[in-house]
Amino acid sequence: MERLRPEVIPPARPKRTRALAIASAVLFTSAALNAMIVVRRQGMRHDRVRIHFGSVPERAAVMAGNGEALCETPCTIQVDRQPRTALYRLMAPGYDDRYLSVHLDGGDTEVEAVLAPR
Repeated sequence: MERLRPEVIPPARPKRTRALAIASAVLFTSAALNAMIVVRRQGMRHDRVRIHFGSVPERAAVMAGNGEALCETPCTIQVDRQPRTALYRLMAPGYDDRYLSVHLDGGDTEVEAVLAPR
């Protein structure tokens, strides 16, 4: 009598396993690279700072601390980032001058000033 031997059949592997592993590796790698780019961008500091001046009344002259006329409100200027504060003066005919101190080491700044009538 012939003896029956059990036949071992290896489990069938889906053919998608390798493709799924490659796709997962690519997605993980691209997500990690994007995360590193975001971290680098957040850590970057710009060399220039924007300062936006607004006033009531509008069209007030914005003067630098050295007396140089910069612009008329509403306006935006760009200055070099520095670890100091800068003094600005807003002037309009018939109104008291307004002095403003702006820290130049922070980020972009918006300044709104209300000038008092004389």
